[in-house]
Parts: sequence; structure tokens; C-alpha cells
Amino acid sequence: MASSFYALRQLFDTAHKHPQKIVLVLDDQAWSYSELIEQIERVASYLHRLNIVRGQIIYQFLERSLEMICGFYGILCAGGAYCALNPTDPHERVVSLLGQIGGQYVLLHEKTRKQFPSTAVPYVVLLDDILLPYIGIEDIGDLPVCEEYGAAYIICTSGTTGRQKAVVHTHKSFSACAAAFIQSDVGMYTLRDQVLQVAASSWILHLTEISVPLVVGGTLVLLRSGGNLDMAYFCRTLVYQQVTTLTIGPAIILALTNYLEMSQQLEVFKFVRNLCTGGDDEPFRLISYYFCYLLILVYLGEPIKPQSWARFISFLSSSNTRVAVQYGTTESNGALACHLFDITDPILSMGYPLPSIKCLLIDEQGQQISNSGKPNEIGQIHIGGPTLFNCYLNDPERTSNMFVTIDNQVFIKTGDLAHYNNRGELVYDGRIDFQIKLRGQRVETVEIENTIIQWSPNKISNCLVTKLPQSDDLLVAYIISNDLKVNTEDIRDYCNKHLRQYMVPSYFIVMDTFPLNSNGKIDRKQLPLPSLQYDVPTNFLRSEDRSISELEEKVHQLWCSTLKVDAVPRHMNCFALGGSSLSLMQMFNYYQFHLTPNKQLNVLDFFLNPTITEHVQLLINSKTKIYVIWSSLHLVQGVTSCAQERLWMDEKVRFNESINGQASIYNELLIYKLTSVTSLSIDRLRQALTFIVSKHEILRTALIYDEDKLIQKVLPISNDLFNLETTYVMNDTHLKEILYNEETNRFLFNLEQGRVFRCHILRQSFHNDDDNNLKQNDIILFNFHHIAVDGSSITIFINDLRQALTKQELSNNKEDNITYLDYAQYERLEDWSSARQYWHSVLATLDNSIGQQNSMIRTGKGCTVAFDLDHDLVINLNHFISQSNFTLFQVGLAAFFAFLFKMSNSQQLDLYTENGSMTYGELLFYAQQLANHLITECTVQPGQIVCQLIERSFEMVIGILGIWMSGGVYAPLNLHDPDTQLNTCIQQTGANVILVHQPTQDQLLSQCLMINVDQIQLRHRNFIASIRSNPMKSTDTVLHHTSVNFDVHLLEIIGTLIMGGQVILLHPNGNLSMITFSETIRRQQVTILNIMSSLLITLVDYLRTANNKECLQTLCCVLCRGEPLMASTIGNIWNFLNEHCRFYNHHGYIESTGPAVQYLIAVNNDDAELLPIGRPLPNVHIYLLDEYFQPVIPSVQTGEIVIGGNI
Repeated sequence: MASSFYALRQLFDTAHKHPQKIVLVLDDQAWSYSELIEQIERVASYLHRLNIVRGQIIYQFLERSLEMICGFYGILCAGGAYCALNPTDPHERVVSLLGQIGGQYVLLHEKTRKQFPSTAVPYVVLLDDILLPYIGIEDIGDLPVCEEYGAAYIICTSGTTGRQKAVVHTHKSFSACAAAFIQSDVGMYTLRDQVLQVAASSWILHLTEISVPLVVGGTLVLLRSGGNLDMAYFCRTLVYQQVTTLTIGPAIILALTNYLEMSQQLEVFKFVRNLCTGGDDEPFRLISYYFCYLLILVYLGEPIKPQSWARFISFLSSSNTRVAVQYGTTESNGALACHLFDITDPILSMGYPLPSIKCLLIDEQGQQISNSGKPNEIGQIHIGGPTLFNCYLNDPERTSNMFVTIDNQVFIKTGDLAHYNNRGELVYDGRIDFQIKLRGQRVETVEIENTIIQWSPNKISNCLVTKLPQSDDLLVAYIISNDLKVNTEDIRDYCNKHLRQYMVPSYFIVMDTFPLNSNGKIDRKQLPLPSLQYDVPTNFLRSEDRSISELEEKVHQLWCSTLKVDAVPRHMNCFALGGSSLSLMQMFNYYQFHLTPNKQLNVLDFFLNPTITEHVQLLINSKTKIYVIWSSLHLVQGVTSCAQERLWMDEKVRFNESINGQASIYNELLIYKLTSVTSLSIDRLRQALTFIVSKHEILRTALIYDEDKLIQKVLPISNDLFNLETTYVMNDTHLKEILYNEETNRFLFNLEQGRVFRCHILRQSFHNDDDNNLKQNDIILFNFHHIAVDGSSITIFINDLRQALTKQELSNNKEDNITYLDYAQYERLEDWSSARQYWHSVLATLDNSIGQQNSMIRTGKGCTVAFDLDHDLVINLNHFISQSNFTLFQVGLAAFFAFLFKMSNSQQLDLYTENGSMTYGELLFYAQQLANHLITECTVQPGQIVCQLIERSFEMVIGILGIWMSGGVYAPLNLHDPDTQLNTCIQQTGANVILVHQPTQDQLLSQCLMINVDQIQLRHRNFIASIRSNPMKSTDTVLHHTSVNFDVHLLEIIGTLIMGGQVILLHPNGNLSMITFSETIRRQQVTILNIMSSLLITLVDYLRTANNKECLQTLCCVLCRGEPLMASTIGNIWNFLNEHCRFYNHHGYIESTGPAVQYLIAVNNDDAELLPIGRPLPNVHIYLLDEYFQPVIPSVQTGEIVIGGNI
């Protein structure tokens, strides 16, 4: 292993051996090794006289020059910490870095003196005054001795992947990096090499370019300021200075290729032996090329496009070339892998680690990926070894998050993705920071970029796809082409054919070159932004050569409304206007429910033909819906259903050889114990069960295997359709034996004889045998075979039993009933081929979770285990269930999972169960517990903002109350909002406490782009005043479904609780399903519904389609908000409300707590096309003012609404 000062000592040793050899060249300027050492000593001596202490940060603000080199080494020799500032960086970045780092000294020369903000640093040193021949020099040996782990230099990242960071490296990591390069067997740097220094001083690569050639005794060739972006000067330098090694990145490769293609200068690489290319990300990859006198090291921060690479190597193909690949990061001192490479390979692999350096791939689950395992499995690169950085300056939290210990060795997380190829080599896959998700779908931008280039490789040389900053749901593609008039619509059509719809960019921007920053990397911040508005004349449609139909006019209006544009051309692609798949789905739903409710539409057709003209044609040509109405077939025999066939096969084949040959898994047992002192007649119970079996044919249906097919046959009504057995229980042991037998004995049923139901009465032994009445504590067992019933059937059975016992009869409209036998026949007529093909295509690519193939011969070793729980445990268990509002099933399931957890030695255990309800007392208890925790553990102060990122649940309500009880200010975050908006809300509120729960704990936000978000603060007094204006009583049941983005969600929850009502929480995604939404209203008997007008229309359209007029009958009050309702739609809505329901149109603003005005909608309201917004609520004052803030003249002027009052 090299010593900590290897790089410095080797430089002085080389200068001692070759004092007259040229070490630095810049155009016509040149220094020898002895001259360089002399100038280094001048700088170090001057700094020493300034009383520089070890580790003192010293800036260097110089253009690329000879002075830049001696200044760097002079700072190191004086014991300072070198920190380069790039004069070509924006002034704002330089000022920001000066404030972040806090150095006291700066080295600059006359050319950069005026650019530097001199007031930011106390001590300014002008190198022009130091590097004069008459300035005295101290012996370098008398200077302070540097510490091994002391700071050697600080490199500031560009901020491309987040906030800029100041990376501190020690002398040990600096020397280890140089030694790793030299000790590799590629032969990149030798005594005879002429190395071109290309990287900007703000990039860590410039230190490798400088130090390694000087350590081995080579010559360093410098470009003048801006020379790395001037391809003509760049190429002349390669030839005139006979450069053998240079380092460039993908962006410069592209620019260089374009220049060479235009100029046809084929002799540019005549003398080059090493070429390094650098990329557009913080990490880089290096590729080495040997021509006849050339070695090219390609330095890549993102994968070079195969097309770009093929164009570049066409200029090298005539040479005897070999390739070496390198990779590293700012935090790992620019060196990780070095690998000889085949020039003809289109995919540039990163190779293997350099000496003393380790590299691991870790997947998303934190598991190490083996290079001999699955190829192409992507993981994050982790680097370990002596080249690692020391820390981020003044940022211990980020430093600790960067390091991770694996197998007792320290590694850093790079944020880069890679995979192993079939040869076990690393292949770079981009950065985690640049991964894109659209509405939960991960988008592989490389696939999109390659597809766009493949459209016409001759026209498109490069492409970059990223998410549009103005909208988190849209993609924009930046295309580099020599034809700036390339037809982007043709590209879009090509993408539509080869990519998934959500992967097709909404915007295509054609450019001649990418904007580059000073490091030669693509400057993403300077990429032009597309306009979100499509500028066309308002009468565009009517100005075309043909007239438009009424249907086309309606479609056009819908498109304008949905896409927020004034007009849309007939043949313009929806996605070219900024539309998304969500936009098109909204249009499709409108077509389905409003324009063509009787047509059968295929949503895929509308995605494949996304223009107004094509949509209109699809609406016209679509087939009329064919409604298949099932009716009773009046059958007594037919084929079985798929479910019956599966259950029968399970019992006859899969579990036929179970232990003792009798264990059953399909016995459905119901146990009821008589608790009333009133007796129940056994004869009356038998009669009631006879009524039920007579009504429900499935309870007297036999399954018969006949001539290689399974059929079901309904048996005629008789008095012997089920077994009713009576047993006198002797003791608890006897009772347990009976229950166990009922649960496991398969011979209790006979499917061939239609015996699928039985009743077993368990009586106390002291009852009189002649007594025909069941008494208190007697037990009734109802046992079914699962082939005849399921969970929902039990409710029907109990309701019918209750009716039959009380009325001694059972209603049975047999002629109109659809029996299960009828259902089975209709099921077999359905065409499931498309469904089978779909699931086969989905599941075919998935790995089998079971590591071994199932045997064709069953073992028959399955068994049932039963055991008794201790009496005290049962008492405690019942008490816990009662106190916690859980069910026995939930607790039993949790215990079973805990058992599996211990048996499998798992490290993590997660179990979710649904909690049915919560009382006011329980809610208050948990809220007080949370408030106490916020005050004592989180030190929440009165008025402090506390954010909450919780989906709709009990925890969300507890969180709101807990925050308020602690004196905090409640700030809700919507987990469905883009990360950009969530991050902005947290930053703007300054919240340092965020409440989450299990489903949202992984959605805490990383650093991302800031946008402007308006945030409104509402007071308690205004909130209470708004509640008093609400038509709500203590007997009301309110459905909470509104997003936390709207203040109405507080009225639905807290307002209801204050008034003493009941809050029903909709499932977190329940508002996306009209079935769930409507059934929740019906099942929970909701009386008050706050709802957006658009959602109400969608709900009513669904109910009309489903012909369901019962779901909304419990509503006593509907409060509609959002866009004003059209009078023409009111009648449709009233058809589903009861005549006593009050229907209000509410209007308000987020700046006012709750609604400000309301309008009571009558049953027959034909006043106007649009309903009025109504009258002010109590405690609200409404004014209409003109532009001079004067009251408007009624019925004459239009004014702006101004709201006042306690809101």
C-alpha cells in the first residue's frame, strides 16, 4: 500500500531524476520539472509566512494555466487544504460556495482578480506577485508536516443530483488514488506520455489528470481557458502537442464527433495514446484506447449511446486500438475500476476494481448481488477501500448517511446503478437521482432515448429524456439533430408503436447541441422548457376546409376543457398537447357516460388513435351495447361451476389420502348458543330449516360424476333433505370431541346424495328426554359443505332462518329466482380465452416462488392440529379483544403469523388487520396519548407546525386531534401529490415533525426541485364559525372521502365529531371505485355527503348504468361543491335521492374556512342553464366590487367577489 504522501514524494523524486524534462505545456509556454518545483516552493513559502495552519482551507480561483498547477501543489506542501473555484462558474454558485465552506484565503491571478467577490474572503493572494524570480524561497523541508488523515483538498459537487456538497479528501486518499492508477496493469500513464488536462478545476478528475502523470514523470499539456469546448482548438492541440493521453466525456465525444464529421480531420488522433472521456453525472467511467500511438481513456458519467459510440470509433477503426475502462466518484477520489476493453463492443462495461479497492452491488432489499448470480439484476454501487473521502464539510448527518458497514468494512453508497454482464463485469445503468416515475410507474429513459434515436440514426445523434419541471406527469425529449426541422410527429408515431403509452414523451424539442457546464457535462438546468399551451387560433376548427358535426364540436369542447387550451386542431395528437393517459381516460369516461352511453367503446382504440378526428370516428362506428340479461333456466340438472369442480377435485384427489382418511378442510361450521331464558321448539326449528332448504336449491343439490363429467342435480323437495341430530353433552371433554368431529369429519356429508347441510343440537344432560324445547345454554350447530355455501351465503341463511322462525313461513318468488345451477350454466358459456392469454403473458415471465417442482404423487401427509388454550389465557384474550375492538379472527391471525415468524427465524414481521370502529372515548384516549408524545418527546411548542403524511384511516383522525391537543398547527400532506410539491410544502412550513404510519413510512421525501405552492393558514375561531353554518346534527352519519388538500376534509371529520355525529372513513382508494363508494353509502347508511360536482355526476352515471336507485336513499343532505352544476343535470341527480333530501350547491374558497355561499336546489329547477351560487351563509358578508373597489350596479355590471366575516 502506498504511503500517505506518495503523490507528493514521487513528484519531488521525479524532479530530482529529470530536472530538465518538460513537465507543463500550455500553447507556447513550458516549464521543466525543476522550474515547477521552484514555483511550488515559492507558493508554499509565501503561505507559510502568512502563518497558515495545517488544514487551513485555501481557495484557488484561477483559469487553466501553469500557475494553477504550482498553486495546487504549493497549498498541499504548505499544509493547507486545496479548494478549487472555477472562474467560469456562475457568480451565484461561487458566492454560495464561499458562504458554505468559509475559507479565509484565496489564490488568484490578475486575469481573475476582478471576477472574484473579494469582500467574501479576508486574505487575497495574487500569484503574479509571488512567482517572481527575486522572491525568496524557503527549504521545502522546513515547512509544516501534513497529517496523514488531514484534509488535502475539497471538491464541490456540481449539484446536478441535488444540493451541492463540499467533499473533503485526505492526503491518504489522494495518494491511494494515484497509486491505484499506477499499479493497474493497463499501462495508462508512463514516462513517455503527453497527457492532456481537460477537466475543469471544479471537477475531481482534474486532480487525477494532474497528479498521476507528474508522479510517473510524464508531461502535462494544458488547454487555454475554454479550450475544452472549442473543438477546432482542441483538435489542433492534440496534433501540435503530440498528445498521447486525454480524458473526455460523452458530451465532448459527441461534440468532437460532430466536428470531425464536418471537418474530416482524420489525423487528429495520430499521436494520442490515452483518451479519457467524462460524463454528465458526478460519477464517471474511463475508457482507454490505444491507437498506433494512442491510448484513449473514456470517462463516462452516463452510458454513451451505442449510436454515438459507433460514430466515434469510426475515426479510430484504422488504428491498432485497445480499450481500458475506469469508473469512480467524487467521494471515492475518481478511481474504482480499470479494465481492458474490446473497441467493437457497443456496450461499455466498467470492468473490475483497481488494486486495493472493493466494489459491491446492493439491491433494493439491501442484499448483495453476486457477479455469478442472475445477469442484468440492477443494484446500487458501493465502494470500499483507501480512496474514500473523509466527510462532507460541515454536514455530519449527510456524511453518516453516505457510509455503510458491510462485513466489517466501510463502504460508501454512490447513488449509481449497475448490473453484472455474463462475464461478471459491471455495466453502468445511470443514477438513482435521474430515475423517473410517472403516476407510480418507473420509466426507463434509456429505452425511450434509444427508441427515438432508432427512428433515424442518420438524423438524430443523441437524445435526453427527462420529466417536465412544470408537470410531474409529462415527459420531454431533447433531440440532437443536424436537421432542426425534423418532423417530431413522425417521431411520436414511431414511439407510439414501440413504447408503452405512458413512456411516450409529451414534448419533443430539437436542438443542435446540448448546453454544457464548465465540467463538460450536460447542464440540465439550461435545457429549454416547452410551452404548456398550444397556440392556435380560437376558430381553428371552423377555418378548416370542411364543416364540423355537432358530435365533433362536443369532442372539441371536451378536449379544450380537459387539456386547458383554447382550441385544438383536428389531427393534433392528444399527447403532443401535454395530455397524459389520465387525461385520455377522463375523456373516455365522458364519452362513455354522456356522448355515447349506449355504445360499446374500447379504451385501447382511443389510446391508439389520439386525435379529435379519430375519436369522433370511433364514437360513430362503435357497436351498440348488447345487454345480456340472465333469466331463470328452470333446470334441475346441469354442469357444475368452476368453483364446484375445483372443490370436488380437491376433496376427491388432493386431500383424499389425508391422515386417517377422513380429515376435511371444507366443513363450514356455525355455532350458536341460546342465551335467552325463552325456549325454542325443536319442531319449529326443523320446520324453519325445511323452508330454507326448499327455497335454496343449492342445499339439496347432488354432485354426480357420470361418464367422465361432473354434473349437479337438484333433488325434489322432501322431508329428508338434511340431517337433524340431537346429542346430550356429558362434560366439556365430550363437547370438544363433538365440535372437533363436526369440523374435520368428511363423512358427515354425502355430495352424491345431496347431503350438504346438517343441524346438530347439543343439549345439557340434565334436560328431560321428553322435553321438545331448547333451553338456555343449549347449543345449535349448523354445518355446511363449502361446495354449497360461501361467506356471503351465511348472511342470507341467518336472515332467512330469522324470518322462518318468527313468521313460520318464507317468501319464495321461485319463478323469478336465478339459482346457482343457472349461474353455472351461464358461466360455462363465457369466453375466457382472452383472460387466459392475458394472465399467461403476465405470469410467464415471473419466477416460480417455489424452489422445486410439485410431485405428481401426493404424499398424503397433510394433517389438522387442534389444542386447547388455558382458561386464564382465554379470559385475558377476550378482555383484550373487547378493549381493543378487534375480532377473534384478527387476534388469532396475528398469533399465527407470530408463530410462523419464530419458526422461520425471520427478521421482520408485518401484519395488517382492519379495525372496524372506534368510540369517542377510544378516539380521545389515543389522541391524548399522541399529544403527550408530541409535547414530551418531540418538544412541540404552541403554534409549531406539524405535518401529517397519512392515508385515510383512524390514525389520520387521531393525528389531527393529537396535533391540536398539543397546541400544534396541523399541516396535511397528500401522499398522492408529486414529490416536488410535498418537498416544497415541508420546506416552506419549516416543519421538523412529520407524522406517518406504516403504509406511508417509506414515502418520506428526498431532496428535489422546489416549486411555488400557496399555503393558507386558518384559525380555530373561523373553523368553529364554519361548523356552526353546517346543516349537521348529532344523529347524522357523514362520509369522509375528500382529499386532505381541501379544507372540507376537516369539516367532514372534526366538524362531525364536534357536533356529536358519526364519521365513516372511506377506503383510501375508495373514491376511485364507484362500486365501493356507493356501497359504503348504502351499507353505512350515510345521511350527509360532501361531494364535488364532477364526482357526483360520475356517481349518478354509474348508478344509472347499474340501475341502482337504492344506494343514496339514506341521504338527508347533499352538499355539492366545485364547478357549478348545470340545471340540465339536476333532474338526473334527483332521480336517485329521496324526496326529503336537501340538495345544496356550496361555493367557497380555500382562503375562507369552508363554504361562503349556498344555494338550495329544488326538485324541479329550470331557472337557468347554470345554477346560481346562492346566498351568503350566516356570519359571512359578500360584496361585488368593480375594478375601482366600488359596489357594482345590479344586473348591469360584473364585479369581483369579496368575502368578509368570521371565516
